[in-house]
Amino acid sequence: MKQEKIPSFFPVGMSAYLPNLDAVTLSMTSLKFGWDLSYSQLHRRPLTAERRFGHTANIQLCAAEYSDGMMIRGEIPKESVLVFLIPDQKVEWCDCGTFYTAYDLYLVTERDEIDFVQNGGCRHYTVVMRKEIFENFFETHFGIPFSSAFGERRALRIEREMIKPLQSQIEGWLDIFFGQNIQTFDEEKFRLLETEIFDTFFRHVTWKKELETKESSERLLKRARDMLHENIQTHFTIADLAKELQVSERSLQYLFRKRLGVTPKQYFQSVRMNAIRQVLSSGQEGVKIGDVALAHGFLHLGHFVDQYKRYFGELPSQTVKK
Repeated sequence: MKQEKIPSFFPVGMSAYLPNLDAVTLSMTSLKFGWDLSYSQLHRRPLTAERRFGHTANIQLCAAEYSDGMMIRGEIPKESVLVFLIPDQKVEWCDCGTFYTAYDLYLVTERDEIDFVQNGGCRHYTVVMRKEIFENFFETHFGIPFSSAFGERRALRIEREMIKPLQSQIEGWLDIFFGQNIQTFDEEKFRLLETEIFDTFFRHVTWKKELETKESSERLLKRARDMLHENIQTHFTIADLAKELQVSERSLQYLFRKRLGVTPKQYFQSVRMNAIRQVLSSGQEGVKIGDVALAHGFLHLGHFVDQYKRYFGELPSQTVKK
């Protein structure tokens, strides 16, 4: 497909390898690459990650390795389409309350808010493409406009035998950006690489009209998570949550464990701990650890410090000093 001459969407040829990241540095570095995202760890142990980026004028490729479960909230770059690929079949993940499998490539556009949870560590891939060009390739490949192809949730389907080939292709494209030959790439070579990426991507996937979801349980989980996030600075309990949602605590325990691998209480504590760490690492002058902990529902400072160290591998005072 012939592409019109349009201004670059991403910094052409730029690559980056970012090792030894935690939730805070993940959030900070995402801004440098056009993202407005907040990362939080899901479990009571330190989260570490590494990411590898490569850019053409209209595509951003990223391979990321995460040691444990995590949560991401925020927005993607404007005028773009984001594709998630998580090839690990053992990891369950959801976005905005809808759960996906290793065979679903979930599509996010600028109108969507990312509300992503994965329940375990894994390697995953994101491909961000300029929306206009993605839509042209989509219509050419599937014979239907992208805007009319999906309902509330959008996903492409990838067959089991095609997962590893697509994964290898993405790794191979990223290798190009870290090789010496990238210095010889001119505008034409980058254009050919983009065409190869778009063509290869669409050859590996099929259009799945609508994801099948168990709406009642997923909507309940989404409401429960939202309510916990909204109450991190109140003395809100899981009993309060069950009462608000008009379900039993046992039902919530089952739902959270089945979908996220943690109890509601563990999830709520993770949300609070990550919120506290954001405050402590923000560089605010005169921040008092005890006041911040108390504001987020921790009444006993000693117990809070012990829990904080278990989560992040450091004392709250060490976070403040960074």
